[in-house]
Amino acid sequence: MIVSKSEDLILPSTENWNMLFTFSCRKRIIIILSLVLVEFNLERCSSAECGIAEDNDDARLSYLVLIYGIKDNIFYKSCIGTMIKLTFNDSFSDFILTSRTCLEKEDLYSSRVSETLHFSWYGPTHGILKVIEPVSMTEKSDRIPNFAILKLRTMISLKDEDGNIPVCLPEEKFPHSADMECYMPHISSEVHFTFQPFFKIKILPPNEWPTHPAHFPVSKKSQFCGICTSSASNNITIDLEKHKVVTEGAPLLCRINNTDYQYGIYDWTKLHKVSKNTSQPIAIFTEIYPFITVVNFFASNMTDISSESIIL
Repeated sequence: MIVSKSEDLILPSTENWNMLFTFSCRKRIIIILSLVLVEFNLERCSSAECGIAEDNDDARLSYLVLIYGIKDNIFYKSCIGTMIKLTFNDSFSDFILTSRTCLEKEDLYSSRVSETLHFSWYGPTHGILKVIEPVSMTEKSDRIPNFAILKLRTMISLKDEDGNIPVCLPEEKFPHSADMECYMPHISSEVHFTFQPFFKIKILPPNEWPTHPAHFPVSKKSQFCGICTSSASNNITIDLEKHKVVTEGAPLLCRINNTDYQYGIYDWTKLHKVSKNTSQPIAIFTEIYPFITVVNFFASNMTDISSESIIL
């Protein structure tokens, strides 16, 4: 040991100094890593979670975008999409889930995407860079699912102050239960879009579907059937095809444990003949869950995928 005569202190030897220095560096690194971890967790907590809109129709608009085409100053197309994100910590998204029938390839450059909460004919919009959609199935007897993923040219902000919220995709098959609350957007398709209270959808379990396959060609592997009403207390079923509403790309949203999941995308409405003079409109939806792996894979690798069509 070395003694300092001026202060009567015992100073560490060179070897001990090195040990203290090493310990000090380690401590400093641990503190820095702890601060980085705290900052990461704070960012994680403040980033947009999915499906967390309040349980009312105005709040659910925060999941939606409007996709429309304008060519030669003429409005010619409209459909609905939902914002999705790849990881929990994303604060922006450039991915939209919509229907396969929403856009033709030739419409890509004349189509725009607008956040529903900030929709304005003269407001900012997002161009579309790429569309990925299924074109055929490995088993020819299977119906081609009605979904597509759009990659936008610019990002949509998912920060709290902007109000946009990504929707959750299902983590399991649809849990049929009597108290399940499901909704579909009610957006008029006339000259000016108007946002009405969401339609209420009661999903029918497969054992309640019409049984004749020739009259009711619906796949139990990849589709839903539901009854549409204007409210939960109204039992009068609605034929969506007879209303001037935007149905293409319309999501089927279901609320579970205070979280909204998109379980389906609207396909069409089938009039099922109940009796000689009575028909019941049944809304058909493509089920999202069987294709979750595909949706996540192609969204994650969209930049590297050159083909715009996929075979499932």
